[in-house]
Amino acid sequence: MASATVPIAAAEAAQLELDVLVNTFEELSEAPRRRRDLGCRDPQSRQCELNLGRMGALYVDLLRRTRAIQRDELSPESRIDLDVLEWRTQLAVARYLDPDSNGFDQLGYAANILRHTGQVHEPSELHELGLQEIERIRTAMLDLVHAQDPDADLHAFLEAARTDARLFADSRAELRSIARTIAAGIDRRLGAAFNGAPAVPYSIELLRRGQRGFMAQYRYGHDGIRGRPAGYVVLNSDPRQVPLFLLEALLLHEAMPGHHLQTSWDTAHTERTSWRSRFAVTAFVEGWGLYAESLGADLGVYRHPMTKFGRLNLEMWRAIRLVVDTGLHAFDWDRRRAEELFREHTALPVEQIRIEVRRYEDNPGQAVAYKLGELKFRELRTHAEEALGSSFDLREFHDAVLAYGSIPLQSLDDQVDAWVTSAAQGS
Repeated sequence: MASATVPIAAAEAAQLELDVLVNTFEELSEAPRRRRDLGCRDPQSRQCELNLGRMGALYVDLLRRTRAIQRDELSPESRIDLDVLEWRTQLAVARYLDPDSNGFDQLGYAANILRHTGQVHEPSELHELGLQEIERIRTAMLDLVHAQDPDADLHAFLEAARTDARLFADSRAELRSIARTIAAGIDRRLGAAFNGAPAVPYSIELLRRGQRGFMAQYRYGHDGIRGRPAGYVVLNSDPRQVPLFLLEALLLHEAMPGHHLQTSWDTAHTERTSWRSRFAVTAFVEGWGLYAESLGADLGVYRHPMTKFGRLNLEMWRAIRLVVDTGLHAFDWDRRRAEELFREHTALPVEQIRIEVRRYEDNPGQAVAYKLGELKFRELRTHAEEALGSSFDLREFHDAVLAYGSIPLQSLDDQVDAWVTSAAQGS
């Protein structure tokens, strides 16, 4: 007599299928990563075409099966796994099969946008969004400047802020000292917006004298003496490249509660992100950094009109990125036009503008992720505040958005929705 078939619950079946597909993705990821390893020394060869096509077909099938999984049957963390799997598989399909991706060595622009944002976006949509944000932020700048001087000209004010020696440190030592004092003050205020701060220390340093670079950047590594994890905010070696009125916003972004807090959290909870931990979503990481700049208002950091103006300058900078990145890679802009847009709307030092534009030329699509991520964090916070009213707790909101590390923005939507529902039921 034939044995009866034991039905598998839908949730178990969905999880089993997801586990199988993750394993398949991992196996495919071990395949050769460069064209020459796929017999593509000659990109026009028939063998190259066949090999790329075979790999592409495998990823197309994986993408089809991934999209067929019953998402609602999965646990919250498994849904994130599914989102990451679909994102990376979709990216692999573009890498192997999209003729605009230049085969395997360099992704096309659309694929690079997908790579950094986790989503498909039309360049024209991003370009228009950037123009809208520029106009919104320009209005805020005008309001702030006119509150101090109703007759002030914004263009003249920006140029003065770019060149007035009083707005820069006199020496490297002074720049470092001022930055460390500001950072320490921010750290003391974090309790107003966070339930706890990472135990991982960080320091503020400067690039070696004469070494060119960005105004500020964050690095995560280890303490050279004790070998323990540590974060580093590295400022430009030239004080004339770091306007003092930008420091509050820069440090909120790079140190606490920006990159250092978020990176330390990710590092401390890597076991919770398993296989997907190696896939950082630029829109999440950099979006959080920009959102952290806005927390200066909640923390009482922006106490002088010029520091508020500095925050708006950094926000304008990221809005312009949307326009410039798409302009350079989708709308035939040249470097000069891109630099002029920065000079017209920001007080960034000219050398920093040049460095930024070259960066966008060399890394297509990366720059658009910043503003998209920031807007998502702001959107979700507004949604939570409106849904919960007086029950909204900023500390708990931040716990919710950081709980699973760097995740696709659509996953972040789900996490905040679940938290809002839970918080509403508990109130």
